[in-house]
Amino acid sequence: MSLAIDAVFLVRLFDKSFPVQQKVYQLMILCGPLGQGAYALVILGNCAQRGAFANYDTSSFLSGSGGSTVATASELLGLLTWGYGIFWWAFACIAIAHYMISSPKALLRWDQSLSAWSIVFPWGVYTNAAVELGVVLHSRAFWVVQTILVLLMLIFWFANVFASIIGVLNGKLLNLDHGWRGTYYTNSAEDEKQAAGQSEQQSSNGGQANGQQQSGSQGSDWSQQNGDAQNGGLRQRDR
Repeated sequence: MSLAIDAVFLVRLFDKSFPVQQKVYQLMILCGPLGQGAYALVILGNCAQRGAFANYDTSSFLSGSGGSTVATASELLGLLTWGYGIFWWAFACIAIAHYMISSPKALLRWDQSLSAWSIVFPWGVYTNAAVELGVVLHSRAFWVVQTILVLLMLIFWFANVFASIIGVLNGKLLNLDHGWRGTYYTNSAEDEKQAAGQSEQQSSNGGQANGQQQSGSQGSDWSQQNGDAQNGGLRQRDR
């Protein structure tokens, strides 16, 4: 399943459908299934190596003699799966680093959404697979890698917790644009408010129209009176 998802995402990248900057943290999700799959394969090989298959002994596969073969194959597949996940892990890290460098204020917007939390879980399962591979293979290289991954994961976790607490306190994480003390309306109340505003605007426009009509009628009456007075004056002169 993880290979299919990675293939679909790779096709989207070839189609120039790169995620927007605010969702670039979600690229880390691609290495999560690979890390979990590698961890499951290593655990399966470890159980088979300890003789778990010998308790069944129902076929040539589930038997004590086939346990060593299954253990070796599972550990090898787990190592290959984890190694394949390095590509997507590095790709996500480079994309996130590029976003941080191009937009230095991106860290200040962590309190406005939960998208940065998509780093933590995939990073955790990928680190868990590295820890298990270090235990099984007794490799010092894996011990160094797993230590670095654990420390970075803790830094991201604490940073996300801190940003989420700030986002809840200032209301931005809950889409409270005016804070907790602001005035908000539901859809019905907001519709009523808009309808009341429109009725007030219509009444004010109607009052202005009536005022203009009255002033026009008064002006016409005044002009008629002036005309009558002028006509009366001319008649008196003629007499």
